[in-house]
Amino acid sequence: MEFVISDLEKMITQERENECIIQNYIKDGKANYVRPEGNVVRQISPAGQALLYANNTKARINFATIAHDEVLDHFRALSRKDQKSACFVTLTPRRFSMPLDEAWKFDAKPLQDWAHEALGGLHHFGMIEAALYPRHRLSAAGEPGTISWHVHAIVWGMSKQDLDGRLEPICAQDQSLLARGKVYHCKKIKVEAVGKYLLYGLKSPQNQYLTFSLAKERIDLETGEIRSEPMHQRKGKLRPGQRVQMCNVLQYQHLDQLLVAGGDGVQVSRKVRKEALRPLRMRRDLGRRTRFS
Repeated sequence: MEFVISDLEKMITQERENECIIQNYIKDGKANYVRPEGNVVRQISPAGQALLYANNTKARINFATIAHDEVLDHFRALSRKDQKSACFVTLTPRRFSMPLDEAWKFDAKPLQDWAHEALGGLHHFGMIEAALYPRHRLSAAGEPGTISWHVHAIVWGMSKQDLDGRLEPICAQDQSLLARGKVYHCKKIKVEAVGKYLLYGLKSPQNQYLTFSLAKERIDLETGEIRSEPMHQRKGKLRPGQRVQMCNVLQYQHLDQLLVAGGDGVQVSRKVRKEALRPLRMRRDLGRRTRFS
């Protein structure tokens, strides 16, 4: 079994390109540009790396590299049957969506608890991510701009058919952000692609999503019932100002606190946290020795 290491290299390149776009936009400081809030400038600087700020590029690259290596090491040790059961699951309950101007208040714990209930007892490792819907309103009176806080996770040890049967009744109790959309999506993946899909969930926000409907309503010819058509979404790259907006959204989030894990994934997440937080522990230990020397 061979994993594709180039997926990690591609992700690192994209993260560095994203950092350059953000830094150049802030440096230009044109009139009416989106301003970084509070301590965001400090957070995205090299000084913010050790604290694992979710808007810090170097922290995210380091964190993703560690998680990538630990997850792939774990998969290499699995039986062939468990390797072949790998699925990529996305959970998008509407209740965790927030207006753009309030999304910085997000508390990850309720979404982690919800995900643990949905995936309870299953081996999984994943991450909470924020997605920008710039034109979407959560209410008719609300301002345009919505952040969908959602989960991407690698799940293993259960067939896709059984996993669908597990998730369908649980997720049916919630609504999707998009009208008549599904709260979860489950895709069976080849074991060689585990790293690729894992990194998709670990990357920084780099896309925006525009929602639309192909038709406003449809008439059921048998019953005469008028039904609204499901909403669709189209993905596009974030504009420079939107990338700064997402840095503002993530200003109180730390990468290690956005992890979602269960079953054998818990052991993997502990290894990831321990290694990712090692520079911070070393810095604090050095500070203590300096203080008392």
